Amino acid sequence: MNNIIYLFGTLLNAGIPFLFLPILSRLLTPNQYGEMNLFITLYSLAVPLISIGIPGYLYLRYFDEKQLPLQLLKRCFFIVGLWFLFVFLICISVNGILEETLSSISENIHFYAPLLLVAALFNAIFTSRLQLFTAMNKPVKFLSFQILYTSILFIITLFLLFKFDMNFDSRIRAIIITDIAFGIISVYLLGKLVKISKNEIKPQEGKDFLLFGFGILPHLLAAVLLSVVDKLVISYYMSMENLAVYAIAVQYTSILMIFMQGVSKEWNRTFLLNPYAKEINRKAIKYILAIISVGIILFLSKDMFYLLFVGENLRKGFDIVNILLLSQLFHCLYMLAAVQITYNKKTHVLSSLTVLSLILNIIFSLYWVEEHGLVGVAYATLLGMFSKFFLVSLYVFKLRYSYYLLGSN
Repeated sequence: MNNIIYLFGTLLNAGIPFLFLPILSRLLTPNQYGEMNLFITLYSLAVPLISIGIPGYLYLRYFDEKQLPLQLLKRCFFIVGLWFLFVFLICISVNGILEETLSSISENIHFYAPLLLVAALFNAIFTSRLQLFTAMNKPVKFLSFQILYTSILFIITLFLLFKFDMNFDSRIRAIIITDIAFGIISVYLLGKLVKISKNEIKPQEGKDFLLFGFGILPHLLAAVLLSVVDKLVISYYMSMENLAVYAIAVQYTSILMIFMQGVSKEWNRTFLLNPYAKEINRKAIKYILAIISVGIILFLSKDMFYLLFVGENLRKGFDIVNILLLSQLFHCLYMLAAVQITYNKKTHVLSSLTVLSLILNIIFSLYWVEEHGLVGVAYATLLGMFSKFFLVSLYVFKLRYSYYLLGSN
């Protein structure tokens, strides 16, 4: 039942951003749409950089102990706050360099870069509370809070777009405003959840979070970079119009990832409860078949999507959809397998394998972009996603084979 709730709610929540598409693709020029996607890409990098894995760490702690001591919460967010100040000061220090080197891409880079870091900090608080709803097995509250966030983001974007005649700024400023508002609300909600423990937590708690957070940080950043390096390469070597065309194709194929996010909530809980049960293997096969089925449906429906949702000036790049769809398929399968590595607390292995795949993606993106354009970048993304899935799957197979071998002996 929970699986159905998460899936339905996630699809409903993800459907709201798709309402942006027919509006923004018709009101914005291709260059403006491309610039908007550039800043959304930078924001998607800032979120894992600032959060250093605190939503995942609090999720695991609550899942294991069914409580969250106030001292632990304070210590973890104190560490995140110090890390944010460090990154923010670096950003301010190099802001002039960013403005000078990246002004050819966007003149607004110096203004939005620090603000997106602030938004990422509040998003870490919001996401932490959101994840705790999942750990507490409260899917309805999880989805209600998530859908409320997305709805407010949508409303503020439209308000700024039509009331103040903003173009791409409407979406970026709406993200900043919504993150700050929901971050403040989440502080209050976290306060109602935590318990004041009579015993002081050990200093080891802070060290455990640091090891977890900075151990998984390279993986989180590399995983996001695998999803956005193609856009960064296009924005630097090509044009904002090309970036807009590519971003439309990415947004369509991301429907497969949205489906995966819906089923992964219950998959993670089920796996953590009994990771080596035979039922887990059967469920994994069912999820794999479901993911492939949704991918086939998306492949057959792409003509209708472009007809209904995309404006005339952004209907180019139709041939890259199939390549990116296959990339998303491998990414979804990777997500199924990666839970095993997280369970075994081998986050450094996850980081190493993801970084290796990222390097392959970057090398081939830079090599193919000038000769093959958008198609070349799409193939480089496919190579990166496949290598990540392949390497992680081999490692997981080794872990599970060793467990069953030792168990049988």
